[in-house]
Amino acid sequence: MTQTNPTLPRSVEEASDAFPTPRRFPLAAVAFLSVVAVLFAGAVATFSRNPAKFSALHAKHDVRDLLQGRTTLEAEDLYEDLYALEDSAVGLWGGLRYLLFRTGNQGVLIGDEDWLYTTEEFEAYKESRDELEHKLEIISRVNGYLSQHNVQLIVALLPAKARIYPEPLGDVALPKGKRKLYAWFQGRLLERGVYAPDLAHVFQQQRDHTQLFMRTDTHWTPQGAELAADALERFKARDCRTLKLKYTGYKTRVQEAETYSGDLIKFVPTGWLGRWVRVPAESLRKRETVPEKEAEGEDALFAEETIPVVLVGTSYSAHAQWNFEGALKAALHSDVMNAANEGGGPMKPMADYLKAADLTDRPPQLVIWEIPERFLEKSYRDVTFDLPEPAANSTTGFRCNLDRLRWQRGQY
Repeated sequence: MTQTNPTLPRSVEEASDAFPTPRRFPLAAVAFLSVVAVLFAGAVATFSRNPAKFSALHAKHDVRDLLQGRTTLEAEDLYEDLYALEDSAVGLWGGLRYLLFRTGNQGVLIGDEDWLYTTEEFEAYKESRDELEHKLEIISRVNGYLSQHNVQLIVALLPAKARIYPEPLGDVALPKGKRKLYAWFQGRLLERGVYAPDLAHVFQQQRDHTQLFMRTDTHWTPQGAELAADALERFKARDCRTLKLKYTGYKTRVQEAETYSGDLIKFVPTGWLGRWVRVPAESLRKRETVPEKEAEGEDALFAEETIPVVLVGTSYSAHAQWNFEGALKAALHSDVMNAANEGGGPMKPMADYLKAADLTDRPPQLVIWEIPERFLEKSYRDVTFDLPEPAANSTTGFRCNLDRLRWQRGQY
C-alpha cells in the first residue's frame, strides 16, 4: 500500500502570515522616543565635553591642513565619538525590541520561553518548485553514480526545528506549502529509488521524551543527533541486509554541562542593555565517542585503509559539539569518515567529496548524506556535479529495499 504524494504548491503560500506584527503601538512610541532621547542627550554631552571638535570643522583650513591630513583627522575623531553614540542607541533599541515586543533582527523569530527560530524555515523562495526538482535530479544522479561503484546511499533528511517544536511560536505556523514539504520531498526520493527514511516521523515520536533541538540555535542537540543515528541504523538493519559493515566497537562519554549561546542569539542584539536584558544561554553536554579499544601492534600496522562509511553533510554533521559522526560510529558499530562541511549547504560537500574520492579502488560501502529540510528550496545552482550518465548495461551494487518505507508512508 502506498500513499499518494501531497500536492506541493508552485510557490510557498502565506509566508507573510508567519511573521507577527507588534500591535502595542504606545510601547513602540515609547521605545522609539527613548532611542531618540539617547541620541539627542549623547550629542549634547559630546558637544558640551569638547565644543572645539565641532568648531574646528568650521574653521578655515589652508592647503597645508588638507595635504597633511589635519582636517581629515579632526573629522574622523568627531565621527568616532558619534559612532560610539550610535552603537549605544542601537543596543538600546535592540534591547527594548526584545523586552517589549519579543522581536529581534531580520533572520530570527522569538517564541515563548526564549525559543529562537531561523526565518529560513518560513521563507518563500522564487522558483522554489524548480529548485526542488533540480535537487531531486541531482540526488538521483548521485545515487545512481554511487550504486555503479557498489556504494549504497542513504539520505538523512532532517526535519525543520519549527516542524518538530511549533508550540513556542504560538499562532505563528509554518505556511501551507512548508507543512507539506518534508513528506512531499521524501516521497519523491522514494519514487526515484533513493533510500530516504522518514526521520521527521521518528523525531515527532520522541520530541516529548528528550529535547531534540537547541533552544537558541538552528541545530539539533547531541540527543537529536543520536536519535537520528540510531534510527538510521535500525532502518539499515531492516532494509539493507546485504550491507555488512566491519564491526568496530565504540563507546560514548557524556561530558560535564557547560553554558552554550546558540548561533541565533546574535540576531537579538541588546548592546549595553545586555547586562540586564538578554536571551538566556542554555546548557550543553557534549559527547565524545572513542573506540572501545585502540588498535595495537600488527592490527594497527595492517589496518584497512578504506573506511566503510562516509558522512557527507552540513554543519549538523561538521560541528563536533553535536557529535553526529560519533553517534553514527556507535550506532553502526563501524568507522566513519566525516566529509561534511559548513557554509555551503548540503550540495557543495557532496560535490567536493565526489571530486576527491576514488571510487574505483576500494570505495566505501555506505555514504550517508545529511540534508536539512530548511535548505531544500534554497538555490545552490553555483554547485556543479560532473557525473557521467549511468551506463545502460551497468550493474548496481548494494540496494536497500524501499518497499517497507513506501508502505510505512501509507500508515501515517
